[in-house]
Order: sequence, then structure tokens, then C-alpha cells
Amino acid sequence: PAVERRDPTDPSRVLATLDVASPEGGEVIELATSASGEVVAMLTAERVEVRRGEQLRTIPFTGWAEIVGVSVALGRGGEVAFTVESSGMLVAHAANEERTLASVDVGAYPVAVRTDATGSLVVVGRSDAYLIAYACAPSDR
Repeated sequence: PAVERRDPTDPSRVLATLDVASPEGGEVIELATSASGEVVAMLTAERVEVRRGEQLRTIPFTGWAEIVGVSVALGRGGEVAFTVESSGMLVAHAANEERTLASVDVGAYPVAVRTDATGSLVVVGRSDAYLIAYACAPSDR
């Protein structure tokens, strides 16, 4: 499978094609792209794979077999990958390096995570019809 980035002034013109097959195997559940389309995050049940050009960063989930990825979103131009897991955790991962920036328990049954265009707001939707919004600010950590 592939995702095409098209010219907004001429949608028939393809600017880039990104292969979104998981290099490590596993079914891709959800895709997230940066606003520019240059960064793609692919969610599988076991991990998130963030691809920027030829660079690939794999972010595994907690390691417990019963915890799986539910949703993924990219923030701050693709610098941060936000995931929600079946455990109820919202986790902010540095997309370019191996570190977790922050995590918070959002409660039971998260179904989706999304960010706004500025990267200053992260919203988690839960199956009990709650939306939980978090304000985000860059960190020097």
C-alpha cells in the first residue's frame, strides 16, 4: 500500500508517493501524516513506525502482550508521535529519538487521538463519548 501526496493546485499531479507497508510486518491499523506530508506514522497493534524520508523510527508499546495500539497522531511538524493504547495511556513519543516525552492515563476505552494544526492541542476520544483535550507546549527535556 502507498499514500500519495498531491499538488493542491493540480490534484492530478503526484508530488510524492510513500510506501506505507510496515517494514517489520504486521497490519497497518491507522496512518497519520504531518501537515507537510513529509512524515508518516503507521500504527500496528505492536508498534508505531515513524518514517521521515528514508529514516525509520520504531516505537514499541509497553511490552505487555495484552496492551495494543489504538490510535496515532503526529504533532509539531512530525516531531512528536502521540499514541493511545488499550491500557488507557496517552503517550507522547519523540519521533526522531528513543525517548518518551510524557504520558497520562486517559481512562478506559480510548478510541482515537488527534492534534490540531498548530500542535498545541491533543484530543483523545473515548468510547463512552468523552473528549479529553490537553494543551501542549514544547519541552526542553
